[in-house]
Amino acid sequence: MPMLTQGNIFDVAMRTQLAVVFGHIGFNLMSMHWRAFAHRTPKLSDLANPFRERPQQPIEWSEGRWLWMVPYAEAEGLTDAEHERALGEAVTWALQNSISSIVTNGASGKSSGVRSKGTRAEWLIAYAKTLEKSHGVAIALMSLRGVYLANMQAPAVTG
Repeated sequence: MPMLTQGNIFDVAMRTQLAVVFGHIGFNLMSMHWRAFAHRTPKLSDLANPFRERPQQPIEWSEGRWLWMVPYAEAEGLTDAEHERALGEAVTWALQNSISSIVTNGASGKSSGVRSKGTRAEWLIAYAKTLEKSHGVAIALMSLRGVYLANMQAPAVTG
């Protein structure tokens, strides 16, 4: 079972081998947290927008510590297939490089045809379980607003 937690993914990146970060830099909290993290990290200080400058590729910011930035458009979100492909590529790269500890914030869906935050959280928890079983990796799911924790505490809805 993936570890579910709440907080700033860049703080957790300090304690894991690979952080797969979904998002964008704009007038948002991600921008503030990125700038603080990059300011403390000499190898990253020249990256103003890693989602644009180094998308979907490994960035070694400290020995044995990596980031993998997955951009998405604020208004559009990512489809399940796009999300699965992006996270799958990062996990495949991690396995090829003997990385077994991964944290991700996942991505919410915002437009029609894309999952809501709650159902995306359910889907991502299930997908992370599958990746853990099939690849032998440990995955932590993190959200600033605690969407994964809230999702697990909500009563099941039956139809």
